Amino acid sequence: MKKHIAIVIVAVTIIVGLAAWLWFGHHRVTETAPIPAQEPGALAKPAETLPRAYVSKNDGTIPPKPRLFKSKEYPPKSPDVQAMWDWWLAMDKADHSFQWKMPIEFYGIVLDQFDQPVAGADVSMTWTTDGGTRTNKIKSGEDGKFSLSDASGKRLSVSVLKLGYARTTSWTQSFDYSSFSDDTFHVPDSANPVVFKVQKLIKPEPLFVYTLSGTMKCDGTLAAVDIEKGKVGEVGDFQFAVTTSGNSPVLGSDYTVSLNAKPGAGFVVEPGEFAIAAPQQGYQSAITFRQSSTDSTHKRKHVIRFYGKTTAGTYARLIVRVEIDESGTLAYYTVGIFYNPSGSRNLEFDDRLRLNRWD
Repeated sequence: MKKHIAIVIVAVTIIVGLAAWLWFGHHRVTETAPIPAQEPGALAKPAETLPRAYVSKNDGTIPPKPRLFKSKEYPPKSPDVQAMWDWWLAMDKADHSFQWKMPIEFYGIVLDQFDQPVAGADVSMTWTTDGGTRTNKIKSGEDGKFSLSDASGKRLSVSVLKLGYARTTSWTQSFDYSSFSDDTFHVPDSANPVVFKVQKLIKPEPLFVYTLSGTMKCDGTLAAVDIEKGKVGEVGDFQFAVTTSGNSPVLGSDYTVSLNAKPGAGFVVEPGEFAIAAPQQGYQSAITFRQSSTDSTHKRKHVIRFYGKTTAGTYARLIVRVEIDESGTLAYYTVGIFYNPSGSRNLEFDDRLRLNRWD
């Protein structure tokens, strides 16, 4: 009898203990360390020490969009730049096409060489979207201003033209709204509209006008410009070459652009945007431009504007644009030529007086 009672007591004890274990094990409060708040703009810490909310962005969580501004700082050293990279990379991972869905807002103004507003200029705005491209054509107002809003995309191209006015280096411009490290990244500001200059014509003369483009190796190989025939090849009064050394995956390569003139010819780097007459003297035979990837103002694009005097004693105005590709091995070039065959130093151009109409 005593043995039976003992067995019952042991069984009851086991049952009670098991019930207690199940009750407290299921209802107990698990203590966890609070997630520290990430200070706005704080530099990212190593992943193993980051708050769980921050680490989870790798699983799809996207940090709040920071204030975007143009920056080539890489690796990021400041909290604001770090925040932009964190947001951009998370967005790109979640949806690569987000770049073509960014809000686009733009403010511009058309001015002549005397900084006077140009009313009624034809403005063409084209932007890329995730579904293709869209275009809007308007005219500048009496104050020379124009704008674009309620649009979305990645890159916006804007060009301005008006009869009786010549194009300048700023008549067409491009703006990126996604890649803040890009040379063309743009932050709109209605109080500071982008300036587009056009040159009011005074007394233009007939000119040959050529636009040449192509690619070249960045190994110092020379490309010659024949001003009279409007060709780039092995023969010409002027030669240019591009050489790269070193490469940054974000900012681009160190590079050098060299310009040389054939004996008897020469060039003068254009001193101003709206000078319309080639100088009588001061011509030189060689000049070099260098860009370092460590320079905060580094750009993969470089523009050289100069007056050229040929071996035949005629004059031209040239615009050489060079852009280094991301690999640092190739350069894309465009050469614009305004050539006066008469021997006059006047290089003011009116398209209605263009000599080579068949181009």
